[in-house]
Amino acid sequence: VVNHPLCCHNLSIIRNKNYGCGKTITKLTGFSRHDLLENNMINLIVINPTWRLNLWKITEEEFKKSEYFKNWNSLLNNKTFNILIQQNKLKVIFVLHNNLTQFSNCFKVDSSNIEITDKVSFSEIFSKGCIFITDYSSNAFEFAYLRKPICYFQFDAKTFFDEHSYNKGYYDYEKDGFGKVTKTIEQTIDEVDNIIKNELIIEDKYAERIEKFFKYSDKNNSRRVADEMLKLKR
Repeated sequence: VVNHPLCCHNLSIIRNKNYGCGKTITKLTGFSRHDLLENNMINLIVINPTWRLNLWKITEEEFKKSEYFKNWNSLLNNKTFNILIQQNKLKVIFVLHNNLTQFSNCFKVDSSNIEITDKVSFSEIFSKGCIFITDYSSNAFEFAYLRKPICYFQFDAKTFFDEHSYNKGYYDYEKDGFGKVTKTIEQTIDEVDNIIKNELIIEDKYAERIEKFFKYSDKNNSRRVADEMLKLKR
């Protein structure tokens, strides 16, 4: 059972032997969990980077020297970024990945508009978030499903897929992503500013990608899954 036509036409599901799924048992239904997604948007920017394998078992001092920490911590403390969120009456929640929660205390901010946490209800931030900033997190798919603007801050794209726990697949963030890919803090802030000026309306090319990617947005995914299971039973 898969969610989107793009997935069907790639090696990711049908032709990938690791899944063991052929055309006869792979059905386009949509993910059941998407039926539960709600859109109760408030002025909340969600920043949710994924983790890095090479940062998993190191000391705090080593972590603070990492490119990962320097970029995300610098973004949170950037003067221009803080002025931007203050002028637009925005709140920011920075959600650290579960595999890096031991380093949550390394991040320090002076702004009362920014919260740093490693404990969060993802269904709640999916619902309330108005802008999503990540690097490579698959949580971007949930925000895209809700038609909310996304920015991918990928300062370490050259090394990420070589040093992390998985290889780059068919999905290309530049060609398939649901928002702009930025490489620097300044580019990321500029993109957030553009999104705000555009009144959170997703740029046409990204909106078109979202519409092509998700076959269904009707909250009937669970029904389709159940129907396909019943067909197998018969």
